[in-house]
Amino acid sequence: MYDKARLAGGCEWKPPVLRLIGSCHGMVVLLSQHALVSSHVRDEIVIAEFMREKNEGSFVLLPLLLPGIRRVDLDKSESKLRKLNLSRYDMAYWPDGAGPEEPPEKLGQSLLPLVERHGALPHPEVTEYIAGRIAALSNAVLERTAEILGVTTLTYAPDHTNYRVSRGLLTERPLAEFGDPCLMRQALGYFLGQLADRSHRQEIVDVVVPYARVPGGAADQLHALAEATEGRVALLESRSGRTAEMYLRRASENPDPWLVHKPVPRKGMPWVDSIVTDIRDFLHRELCFGEPCGPAELQKALIRHEQESGGPVTIALHEQPEARLLHRLLEEFPRLLFLFSSAQVAGGPPAFGSRNRLISLTPGQERDMLATHRRFHDARAPFSPV
Repeated sequence: MYDKARLAGGCEWKPPVLRLIGSCHGMVVLLSQHALVSSHVRDEIVIAEFMREKNEGSFVLLPLLLPGIRRVDLDKSESKLRKLNLSRYDMAYWPDGAGPEEPPEKLGQSLLPLVERHGALPHPEVTEYIAGRIAALSNAVLERTAEILGVTTLTYAPDHTNYRVSRGLLTERPLAEFGDPCLMRQALGYFLGQLADRSHRQEIVDVVVPYARVPGGAADQLHALAEATEGRVALLESRSGRTAEMYLRRASENPDPWLVHKPVPRKGMPWVDSIVTDIRDFLHRELCFGEPCGPAELQKALIRHEQESGGPVTIALHEQPEARLLHRLLEEFPRLLFLFSSAQVAGGPPAFGSRNRLISLTPGQERDMLATHRRFHDARAPFSPV
């Protein structure tokens, strides 16, 4: 209870409760005999109706009739709720036998959009990110996109369709071979051209394509390696270095992906030394604002960055994990995550097992992912409606 957990003895309880309603996304009004004659319940409903008007109907206000209460009771002369005209709302009824394990069906239906929007999806932050970028599309376009994706929408919550479409776009959709039909491609081809902001088109493609193509199991493997305290090395069989970027984008599960660097060897230096130098300069530039910092300071900066961003600083190298280089990198930078990608990773260091070898795409699947990203990310002409 709010009064027991948040208020000390002698505090005014009504103002903070009313302010709390103003920070919510919806309210279920439990209509009992006591509620009908309560001025406090009346005031709370007034605040909820203001929030509903302010948020253009996205704030859920659901009157729930408890056993023994009927609609006609709301309009009786002794009811303090009579002037609020709650009868204009569709209400839920609490039937006999209902309880925490089996609440009224309408209660669950009405709260579903709020639950999906605020953290109950597999990837709530990314879903919100995509939903915001397609919100400008008309309801007709969003409904047609949902139909293409095979996503059901909520007729009683049309303002929620962009979230349903986002969830459909972020669904993993593996193909068997290059060129196979794909609902994600059909959907992108239908609605992207109708977005006026070109940067939004590119941002959508940058997120949606990795989610649709990169195996979710590989993202789980990268998460496990990121949580490890040593041996943060991933091996990926791929033909292109861009594939590793897609894998890391998928694993980030955040609108802002993990910080990634692709080192470039320095001329006139031994190869291993040049890679180490390039990585060190990158870390000083990105985490120390260009100023040199000692090993202890750099370690602290790396730990702080990882806590703040939700993921490790990652070094992506499109080459075989040569033992001499790998040993030096782990010695110099134990806090970093290293992702080696090459056409052949079977000959990688024997010390690493299956946890280090990421689930890979077939050559055809990899080609299709990269071709799909390029097709929709770089397109300049409007897309053809489906």
